[in-house]
Amino acid sequence: MALGSGPAMAQNRINYELGVSVLHSDNIGLIPDHPQDDWVIAPTLTFDVRRDSSNLRLTAHGIAQYLDYAQGSFPNSARGALAAQANWVISPGRLEFMAADHLTRRPADSLVSYNPANAQQINVFVAGPTWVASLSPTTRSRFDLRVSDSVAAKTHEIDGQQYLLSGAIDHDLAPNRSISGAVTTEQVRFSKLSKSDDYDRESIFARYDTRMRTILLQTDLGWSRVNIQKQNVSASGPLVRIDVAWIPSSSQALHLRLSQQYADTTEDVVAHSLDERYVLIQDFLNAEGVVTPQVYRDRRALMFYDYRSARLTFKADIESDRATPLQPGGEGWRALLGSLSGSYRLTPSWTFNAYAAAFRRTLTQQIGNDRNQFIGAGFGYRWNTHWNARIDLQHRTRNTPVHTQNFKENGIVFYIGYQP
Repeated sequence: MALGSGPAMAQNRINYELGVSVLHSDNIGLIPDHPQDDWVIAPTLTFDVRRDSSNLRLTAHGIAQYLDYAQGSFPNSARGALAAQANWVISPGRLEFMAADHLTRRPADSLVSYNPANAQQINVFVAGPTWVASLSPTTRSRFDLRVSDSVAAKTHEIDGQQYLLSGAIDHDLAPNRSISGAVTTEQVRFSKLSKSDDYDRESIFARYDTRMRTILLQTDLGWSRVNIQKQNVSASGPLVRIDVAWIPSSSQALHLRLSQQYADTTEDVVAHSLDERYVLIQDFLNAEGVVTPQVYRDRRALMFYDYRSARLTFKADIESDRATPLQPGGEGWRALLGSLSGSYRLTPSWTFNAYAAAFRRTLTQQIGNDRNQFIGAGFGYRWNTHWNARIDLQHRTRNTPVHTQNFKENGIVFYIGYQP
């Protein structure tokens, strides 16, 4: 369903789909020996909401499901993912207020297979005002205040709040080019379970932003310092964030992102909640992350390619991540992960779909590599603009130094959906 109005009025779009999926797995618990099969029935809602008016900009997209395990292998449960942000313009060009919510799933124990008993929801809510003052026709000052709250369903050690204050000067070099300088200070305060991990962080950096017909570039270069007072630990180092996109045509795009910075689980959730990966692959790759209250030096490189035509769609991405904890004895990791997904329209009604994903991870306190693979393929059928159906075959494996966590799983998924 889509709602709209004339060019002088607010532009609204509300798209959603109601459906039900039925999954059969021959190893629902993802265990190496004596696997148990089960049927899972899951009513599903997917949605995408956008509003753009003179005083409100809103984007929200997500998925919500209720999982019913027919043979009772796990308790019935609800799960979902959400990425939503609203910007309210209180005074045009002077004062705005933003609120954002990020909901995702992560494993509670990174060493245990990512089965339903080991999955947990993590929610991060961020809000705060932005003040802007015009210093000249091409120069502005900006101050941001942000408060965030993090809550995990099981790993309560990451529950807590973050307080960030940022000041910046922005200058337009041309209509499509700008530079800026910014200083930020941040306090991270965890729940009572991990008060010793509380830390402060300060950063200073310069940004260059350019937008051309086929190339978009944003670069942050600077320096950061972290202080964990109760552990008498401090560290400083370069801050680097480079995001470049090459868009040679309306049908394809290539993105490259490079970063080196101090980060934590909360920031990782915000950066990766409901990203561009196909939803089934995304949930699989969520198992790569490690949920921890520690702060770490994160070095990450990501490249992804997107192609769309009238009959063919294709996505590919590869990501390298290396996290070094600052806390003594903390858990770090090296990971390499990637995914492929595509679809080909055979006829106006029939579509062939295929996807694959894999990640290799090595934890600091673990000997050997943890290797995970996931592949799937199937067909989709669309009766009309409202009704569609899909069937997929899936295969998943894990090989890890923790022998009791190796597994193989085969599954088949049926789905039928209705879009008003």
